[in-house]
Amino acid sequence: MFTDDLRGAVAEAFEQVGYFGSLRVAPITSSDERVFLLNGRALANVRNMRALEQELQQILGLKVWVVEQTASWPTAITFE
Repeated sequence: MFTDDLRGAVAEAFEQVGYFGSLRVAPITSSDERVFLLNGRALANVRNMRALEQELQQILGLKVWVVEQTASWPTAITFE
């Protein structure tokens, strides 16, 4: 769905705040938002979460959240 350049920019934004894992999102229910899901340990190691969300919003032109994958978000799909 997103270009290779955009996916690369998103991966780089995560790496800049200390996350180097695979990028997964909640199932897409809206074309104007993405919810990135991280496990609790990875999320705890991310520096400056709000700045990351703001940068991702600028890169993707969507509303973006980065949250812990919990029972509220039982399913995750690969970010594409």
